[in-house]
Amino acid sequence: MFLFRLPSLLLIPVILGATACFAQTDKTVWEDPYANGIAAMVEGEIITFSDIRREMGPIIPQVVRESRSREELNKNLDELAREIMQNLIDRVLIVREYRKQDKFNIPQSIIENEFDDTLIRDFNNDRSRFLRYLKSQNMTIREFRKDLEEKIIVSVMRSQMRKSMSMISPEKIEQYYVENKIQFFQEERVHLRQIVMRASSPERVELTLQAARNVIYELDNGARFADMVVQYSEDPRSDRGGDWGWVQRSDIRKELADVAFALEPGTYTRDPVVIGNHVFILYVEDKRDEGIQPIEEVREIIEERIMSSISREAQQKWVARLREGAYIRYNI
Repeated sequence: MFLFRLPSLLLIPVILGATACFAQTDKTVWEDPYANGIAAMVEGEIITFSDIRREMGPIIPQVVRESRSREELNKNLDELAREIMQNLIDRVLIVREYRKQDKFNIPQSIIENEFDDTLIRDFNNDRSRFLRYLKSQNMTIREFRKDLEEKIIVSVMRSQMRKSMSMISPEKIEQYYVENKIQFFQEERVHLRQIVMRASSPERVELTLQAARNVIYELDNGARFADMVVQYSEDPRSDRGGDWGWVQRSDIRKELADVAFALEPGTYTRDPVVIGNHVFILYVEDKRDEGIQPIEEVREIIEERIMSSISREAQQKWVARLREGAYIRYNI
């Protein structure tokens, strides 16, 4: 590996616009006198300051919001730029590794579908808007497609490594659970379903309340709660039987929480709850006291966490090996 590190430019052109950015957080466009300057070279491929700035663009508003001073903003932008530059270098190395291997082949249709999805997601399927964006970034459609393809390749290569990870042993899962039990503490919860009826005006609340009492009468006489939801509820989850899943006290309004958490599993409110123009009938399907979740409930979560950690470490070592065998020159 050949590695040169020239004197730092104290972050490329982004820093030149930092003061303006800090003063006007909604403006992230500035003049870039070094736009096509070379920030790094990797295996003969050039990464320009403009490439780095393009990747930084969507993230800069958040960095500006989180920075408490111009000095902190400059520091954060500098760190972000260097991180993005390294990511772009790694992308080159990963794509080159992909090209060397015959076992991977991404169909062109996947790239085309991603291109179409990007047009819809990011540009509201407005081709004129997309072309204006390309012009502002000094990119051609061909370059945009190449960039998109390389991002897909990196994603595929990283996910392939994740798939190659062996299954996590039960002993490792149990050890993680014992050492991290506090992470699985949960407050008191109820599995909540509800029927929501809305009065069209304050004057009609009493009529809606009477209709809710009629629903409770039907429930008392054997009607299924899910059927009553479909028939009467205006809840956004009425198509799921009014099921809001497991909720904690802090997840719902106090007026509802006080009633719901006083119910026993398998019971519903005897009196409807009125909040403004809305009338609620609550049904608690199940209930759990506060405490540590049993390992059976969190086994998949633990396995995912361990797998992610192992995969992340393996990827870091893999990319480090790619860097070691590559010619890289940093100009910042």
